[in-house]
Amino acid sequence: MKKKFKMHNAYANDLINNFTKYYANPIEEYIKQNFNWETDHVCLINSDLNNTITAVSNDLLKLDDEQVKQITKNTQEMAWINFSNNDHNENHDILIKNHFDLLHVYQGMVLQTKDWDIKDSLTNPHIKVVETKAEVEKFTSIIENTFDLETIVLDKYLPIHKYNIENKVNHMILVKDENDNFVGTGNIYFDDEHAIIDDISVLVEARGKGYAKMIMFYLISYAKQIGKSEVLLFGTEDGTPVYEKIGFKLIDTYMEVFYKK
Repeated sequence: MKKKFKMHNAYANDLINNFTKYYANPIEEYIKQNFNWETDHVCLINSDLNNTITAVSNDLLKLDDEQVKQITKNTQEMAWINFSNNDHNENHDILIKNHFDLLHVYQGMVLQTKDWDIKDSLTNPHIKVVETKAEVEKFTSIIENTFDLETIVLDKYLPIHKYNIENKVNHMILVKDENDNFVGTGNIYFDDEHAIIDDISVLVEARGKGYAKMIMFYLISYAKQIGKSEVLLFGTEDGTPVYEKIGFKLIDTYMEVFYKK
């Protein structure tokens, strides 16, 4: 990437720059062609083959009406993701004023792996590391059936998988039920000092059976095994109590997802 977001602390920097880099296809040629930095703090991502645009910003740059209107003037639909160190900020108000709807708010969380007990998490028979194109396609299918499609790029996972073979930037897994059917996904990226968990999902019909916990325990254990002392993630309002029970602590980094039709 040409530049990096500068945020309030190392946790926020890693979370936000990881999100921006892997929001879409991570291959260097793609990044050079499609990451268009309008300012030091606003990045436009041409996120898929349909030319869907996503803007990424943070509250160190205070947006104004003219900036937002200039960026959105040629788009019919657009996602805007704003990062901040508080749960209500000036950029929030500007985006709402410019007819963006707030879809989701996520809060950053961190877990120290020092006291984490790996136990048998890494040998769990329900966990399958993604290795083949067919497994990537299954991973993508589960994401499609569990995530908000307005703000997810489904065609990124195969390029990320191929990119990872040589660059070792992430570790994708599937979870199997008792009948060996794949019912959930998990992903962990490695950036600077931290490991960053993403893409945690379980199909509706398989929820309540402990699969999400298996995924989380495996990914945290994997992070510790490869020497990461801290694991980061963004949690939803519903998800944060679950993560806190595992050992995650809230940090003052927020991600607001807006969408304009």
